[in-house]
Amino acid sequence: MKFNLTQVSVISVFFGAAVILFFFDPLQFGLYPKCIFYSLTGFKCPGCGGLRAINLFLHGNTLESINQNILVVGALPFLFTEIFFPNNKFKLATYFTSSVGIIILSVFIFLFTLLRNIF
Repeated sequence: MKFNLTQVSVISVFFGAAVILFFFDPLQFGLYPKCIFYSLTGFKCPGCGGLRAINLFLHGNTLESINQNILVVGALPFLFTEIFFPNNKFKLATYFTSSVGIIILSVFIFLFTLLRNIF
């Protein structure tokens, strides 16, 4: 498999971020930014708990990571596929850049945010 410079850069950034998240737990270290939306409103945004979820996932605590943020954990396989297999037949990006895809994704994220703040 041959990668171009952009793909190598993206893979390097994701790998670097994964290494940092693996060794520096968001609950123990204050080097991660606080959610502005949560600070202002008291409601969780779609990304709240995402860093904790990835940290737990990297340590093998899959169920707890899903409990922190199922949206982020559910997106990991798709991100992995898009980054490491860019020439695959199932191009997720083409579905989410169409107008229908953007509407469906927006409604899904809105409902996720609404439900996570209700329950």
